[in-house]
Amino acid sequence: VEIILTLAGVSDMLQTEWIKIICMAVQLFHAEEGGAETSVRMQWNTPNTYGYIAPDSLKAASVALASRDEARIIKEFILIPWQDLYEQKTTGNELILAVSLKFVTVTPYAMIYEKISGTQDSVFAQSALEFERAFFSIIGFDSCQKLIRDEQGFAIPNGLQVIRLREYSHYIDLETALPGSKTIQPAIPEGMPRGKMIRLSLIPDFGPVRRQWLFQPYQQADSCIARTEESAVSLVSSLFEESVRQSSEYNRLALNDECRFQIGNNVSAAGCEKKTVIKYWSRVVRQLLMANEDDDAYADIRRVFPDYEPKRAPDTVTDFMPGINEDIENMPVPELQNLKELLKRFSDYEKRARKNPGKWVDGNMILGANEKEYRPSREELLLNECGMRIKRIVESVDSAELVNYVAENRIKTKKIKFRRFRFRHTDALGSGRFFYVNEIREEKVRILKKK
Repeated sequence: VEIILTLAGVSDMLQTEWIKIICMAVQLFHAEEGGAETSVRMQWNTPNTYGYIAPDSLKAASVALASRDEARIIKEFILIPWQDLYEQKTTGNELILAVSLKFVTVTPYAMIYEKISGTQDSVFAQSALEFERAFFSIIGFDSCQKLIRDEQGFAIPNGLQVIRLREYSHYIDLETALPGSKTIQPAIPEGMPRGKMIRLSLIPDFGPVRRQWLFQPYQQADSCIARTEESAVSLVSSLFEESVRQSSEYNRLALNDECRFQIGNNVSAAGCEKKTVIKYWSRVVRQLLMANEDDDAYADIRRVFPDYEPKRAPDTVTDFMPGINEDIENMPVPELQNLKELLKRFSDYEKRARKNPGKWVDGNMILGANEKEYRPSREELLLNECGMRIKRIVESVDSAELVNYVAENRIKTKKIKFRRFRFRHTDALGSGRFFYVNEIREEKVRILKKK
């Protein structure tokens, strides 16, 4: 899910609240998915902590994955609210500290940086990777980094020559040439799209590149989202905060359901269609919690059955007949070196299936069955699985390699035929989950293609 928040006319308070929500979403991810050897730390600092002068002094948030005792910082991201920012300089006119930050992206509420540490701990490498993936998903990184335009080599006011201009969803990356030792008064160049941060890089003939962030006021919009944003943010923030306090009992789906329910009951439609407002803010919550769209569809069910979890994985032969699992696990994997053994087993399953075929039975329609249901035998299901593995081998390997293998192993089988079964399930709440055959199809597989 990729959400681009409008944040039209957003206040400093709302900006800070959004950043807080993001950090709490990361904490909640760790509560459910993180290991016992790590923790997530959140704290607020002034931008000059990271090497920037900020006239508006809006505090930045740090959200970091740390060792359980917080003695080691494994991965850290900095979220700085939209505002003018200038790199600090020492008395020797050298830039300080900001060089330890790696720019990531700009969201509708913050400039995002990663703080680079001097050493990387291989022990926590996987934890760091999962933490980064979760953070990028929560902030909607792909949407934020969507390139809108890319132009090079033109002049703008302020005596600047543009080397390159790249416009993204929420910011403009502007690289300009600054001849000699000339200095300029920071100002937003004319003709820039409004409502986006400008990352201005001043590149002199010699010396370090000077970077600054120039804040452009948010575009004012009288939309349903803009009019409901303050109440939605306040509600989501309080629910997230309560979940963080009770992180040991945190359940992602339960929080997703509660947010959706509270939004529907307490966020005014502000003269708009109620369904539109609920749908939008529910999508935002799903992004923050990394939930699936299906999770909303089952919200009402979980209010009656709190432990209900929808099945999202494909329905398989072992779902239909769990007792067959050991036989399936012991079956050779579909690789060319196993073709001879699979064909031998196929012949055996075929003989046994003829002796013990499946049968049609009356279906229990109350439990989601059809009027008539086919119940394949254990042997038919093993024949189906073995046949499908042979089919995957034949269709995936190089034909010349297959010809050589058949010749070397003196395989005489020319083709195989079997019934292929596909499955479905129905959740009968209060009774359980029931699996049925959804499709029966005759499969024919020729081992070697005709010349």
